[in-house]
Amino acid sequence: MALQIRPAQMRAFEEEIKHREITALAGYLRRALPHAASGHPNLERRVSQALNQANKFLGRPARTKIAKRAVTLWVRLMFEVSPGFSQDEDVRRVLENKADPPETRVLSLLHESSRINWKSVTERTSTTRWEDLGG
Repeated sequence: MALQIRPAQMRAFEEEIKHREITALAGYLRRALPHAASGHPNLERRVSQALNQANKFLGRPARTKIAKRAVTLWVRLMFEVSPGFSQDEDVRRVLENKADPPETRVLSLLHESSRINWKSVTERTSTTRWEDLGG
């Protein structure tokens, strides 16, 4: 007799995985960016929003090591730069380079740091608020 996982069980597993990702990312932010993380009374909710945005860009939940690094960077940029960092023209230029897979494009933002003025990105995207992102 083969083990069969029902859809409700699979949803429960997926919810648990997401909860663990949110908890881990919130812990990372508290350690790496205490100044940014402390300003959010409901940090886990904001991390969930950032995780949803990252997964939306990637087109799927992060399961590989490189995709998880890309998600971590995306979440960090949303807290450190602006929740709307990905809408900036300079950032979009890197993210829309279809020659590379999405996770590589996100990670390449680190290598483009000399060409991207992050302070200007913060200023240009400062009108995007967490509340604008939804769920």
